[in-house]
Amino acid sequence: MPEEITLDKVQAAWRQLATAIDLFFQSGDVVSIHTLATAAAELLHDVAEHRGSPVTVPSFDSLILAFVKPERQHDVRRLLRRPQNFFKHADKDATETLVFNPEAAEWRLLDACLAYDAVTNTMPILTRAFQAWWMMTHPDIVAGPLREVYRKAGEAFEHSDRKTFRASFVTAVAQVEKAGEGGVLNNPASESSTGL
Repeated sequence: MPEEITLDKVQAAWRQLATAIDLFFQSGDVVSIHTLATAAAELLHDVAEHRGSPVTVPSFDSLILAFVKPERQHDVRRLLRRPQNFFKHADKDATETLVFNPEAAEWRLLDACLAYDAVTNTMPILTRAFQAWWMMTHPDIVAGPLREVYRKAGEAFEHSDRKTFRASFVTAVAQVEKAGEGGVLNNPASESSTGL
């Protein structure tokens, strides 16, 4: 029989998030990725609200405002709202079906990564890898001054699959941190992301 484990809410959220990111980079099931990322994000937003801490955890709407061009914001909101409820409840729509856009899972992962980084004041390598991948693969949506930087970086990886990108990113970050150049970018969770 497996041993019991004791977790706080942030640790539970990390396990959900790390598993979702692992699945994402392995091109795993998008419904599972979406569900795990949404659960992690909700936990982290609730923890931040309960703490009443000065740490600002961006709401999902504020993320859309910050990262998405104004003309694309309505489409992004619509893309994200319905799947969250569909995957969680069946009390009023047990026989309905959903046409699911896998991009919604990527948005939920971005939300959960940014929330985790804000709540813990760390940037684990997994959240950094996903955020870098997301920015590089969505230059048409990204707003702000880094848009061109990520567009060019994305061109360098355009022929890489997710698994290859992750391995390259982790190697590059490890080299920078080993050289002492990554001081503020903590890695509390090792590459064995869930700690299992």
